[in-house]
Amino acid sequence: MEFFFHSEETHAEDCQPNAYCDRSKKTSVPIEAPKFNLISKPNDWSRSVAAAANDTSGERTEHQQRMFDFWTAFAASLPANGLLPRKAPTTSSWTEYPIGRTNFRLGAVVNARTGYIRAEFYIDHATPGVAKRWFAMLSEGREQAEASFGGPLDWQELPSSRACRVCCDKPIADFSDKSAWPAHHAWLADALRRLHATFSGPVRMLPASDLVEEELVQMSSEDS
Repeated sequence: MEFFFHSEETHAEDCQPNAYCDRSKKTSVPIEAPKFNLISKPNDWSRSVAAAANDTSGERTEHQQRMFDFWTAFAASLPANGLLPRKAPTTSSWTEYPIGRTNFRLGAVVNARTGYIRAEFYIDHATPGVAKRWFAMLSEGREQAEASFGGPLDWQELPSSRACRVCCDKPIADFSDKSAWPAHHAWLADALRRLHATFSGPVRMLPASDLVEEELVQMSSEDS
């Protein structure tokens, strides 16, 4: 199966001012825009952050609080209504983002102990072998995918797991150094957007899971 990996580009649109066109005089008369008094209200994301921050159901460890602060700041650094949604912060070492199809997702990961941050494209399915088959199909276009991404990627089949991943890592010196967080956030956001641009199209071209399951059964019967 052949896939077409491509990078997504955004293009700004020129905005035209509002005007009333007087056809008899062939002139345009600007219309004064009405004035509104805007009242700022908390959005769903800010409410979820406040609720999570006030959650007293269990005490957080120092590491959990640091992770919560890191993901809170990461979400705040993302544009509202952007490609990567602003998610409620978590105390976990990872957070996930959709890529447009069930069983496929993007992930941002922090490994403070080993000292790296990771952006990943993750494939998983409840039926063993399905994710591996999808991974193999995508791997056929590895060179094209990495050209689209703009650099090398680590293709991990994960033999001991039912899942697979394609990822890139960035070493970090000291995760507790908050002054370095903005750079970490910028790197993660950029890598996740490029992974989305690279794989969001090809995943929609992959066969449905039931078809893959049938193929695996047939392959198993032929081997027996």
